[in-house]
Parts: sequence; structure tokens; C-alpha cells
Amino acid sequence: MIKFFVYLSIFSAVIPLATGITAFNKITRNPSLLIIWLLIIVSFFTDITSNMLARVYGFNYWIINIYFLIELVLLIMFYFLTLPFKKAVIFLGSILFIILCIQLVDEGVHTRPNEYLIANKMSQISFSLFFFYVLFERGTEVFIDKSPLFWINTGILFYFAGSLFTTVMASEILSGPMPWLFHNIANTMKNTLIAIGLWKARQTT
Repeated sequence: MIKFFVYLSIFSAVIPLATGITAFNKITRNPSLLIIWLLIIVSFFTDITSNMLARVYGFNYWIINIYFLIELVLLIMFYFLTLPFKKAVIFLGSILFIILCIQLVDEGVHTRPNEYLIANKMSQISFSLFFFYVLFERGTEVFIDKSPLFWINTGILFYFAGSLFTTVMASEILSGPMPWLFHNIANTMKNTLIAIGLWKARQTT
């Protein structure tokens, strides 16, 4: 059962990947959509590679930590483009980048940077909530079936909330693979919601 959700989580990225290809001419005209599509590509190949490394060598955190750096940069770029308070996004993103680099230098690239991960997840949740706040505060009329960024931001919020819950569960309540079931489900939902957003971009971008 656990393996099923692991593979479901990994290969759910194929849906937004394929959707992005079909809408390639549209999303390349919108930098924020292109950034998210690139993030899905990097995430998919990182998951595939890290899973293979774990099977062959028994460790894979060095490549996951590289992904954390890329993920942070791409998400900061995404929210820099979609949120009005640019300086705050850059400032917080720079702080997170420094925290991750210090932790990797101090503890090594083969360890899980838990402190950074918690800070990053809380920050990304805050960004996504601010996105909705700005959307509604401006009085923007939101059509869920037509707004790519609405779907994408919902996917980001869902993923990081589920991932934060997983981290807390794994470190404070439960041990073993069971808490990561929530992470895999959240990742699958994120990919599905982003795929919907990219699909909507075919008609609205």
C-alpha cells in the first residue's frame, strides 16, 4: 500500500508535464506558468533519480537537497511575479536560502535539513495565503474554472500544508513510513491541481 502511494506520487507529475507540453506555446508567454512547469519537471526527475539512488546505494539526500535549492529559487520567482510585495518576497527568500546553505554546510549534504524545511513550508503556506488575500482584497472576480494561477496556488498550498503536517507527524508523533503517506497524497493532489491550472492556461493565457 505504501509503495503504491509512493509511485502514484512520483508519476502523478506526468499529468502536468504532459499538459504543459500541450499548452507549451501558451505557458511560455506567461513566466509564472513557465516557472511552475519547470518546477514540475525538476521535481519529477528528482523523484525518479532519488528513488533509484535509494534502492542502489541506500542514500539519496544529496540530490534531494539540490532539489530543495532549485525548488526555493523557482517558488520565490513565482511569488515575486504574482505578489505585489516584491521586496518582502526577495527578503524572505534570501533568508531561507541562507538558512538552507548554512544547514547543509554545517550538517552535510547527506542529511535532511529539518529546520529549513519547516521554515520553508511555513513561508510557502504564507505566500499562498497572501496570494488569495491579495486576490480577494483587490476585489478580483474569480472564476475557478478559468483562473490558472488560482488552481496552481491552491496546489502549492495543499502540498506544503500536507508536507508540514507530515514533518510534524514524523518527528513528534509517528515513526516509520506511515506519516509519509500524507506527503505522497499531498504531492499527488498538488500535481493534479497544477495540471488543471496548466490546462486552463490553454484557454486563458
